[in-house]
Amino acid sequence: MGRSGGSIGLAVLATAAGARTEVAGGSSPAGYTAGYHLVFLAAACLGPVLAVAGVLLTRHGRGDGDGGRRDVSDGWR
Repeated sequence: MGRSGGSIGLAVLATAAGARTEVAGGSSPAGYTAGYHLVFLAAACLGPVLAVAGVLLTRHGRGDGDGGRRDVSDGWR
């Protein structure tokens, strides 16, 4: 799921832009402007919020105290 988050987010933003375009006048320039305006505003607000959430929710050290590293002398066991 980690790599598909960007494509899901883009699909949500494109759907919102399409819906706003239809409400604001269809395929006229004013409709497209309204749709893109909504999406750019939403992305500008969500970007910093998600960046802070990523920093705060990132777990360091995954439990065993070595940060997930393996000693090469352990071999492939």
